[in-house]
Amino acid sequence: MRVKLSGSVELLEEVQAAMKGFGAEFCALGLPSAPLFLLLGVDPLLDMGRTAVNVLGNCLASVIMAKWEGEYAAEQPSPSVEEAVNQ
Repeated sequence: MRVKLSGSVELLEEVQAAMKGFGAEFCALGLPSAPLFLLLGVDPLLDMGRTAVNVLGNCLASVIMAKWEGEYAAEQPSPSVEEAVNQ
């Protein structure tokens, strides 16, 4: 029985499978595998950047839609929040 954890885990499995396929193709064609390992080493850093851009874009889109629909109002923060910021 396979438990579905999340979409990102499935995507990671697909990426790993693709990298194994690339490795097999590199070996079959007689190409050096060093560039593939370099890509595997840099990909987590690039993934963090893609995730940050995605989150920022989602936040920005939410604010734009709220302003467009008239739901976003710039309100003054509560006194407790002002005290915490000014400390």
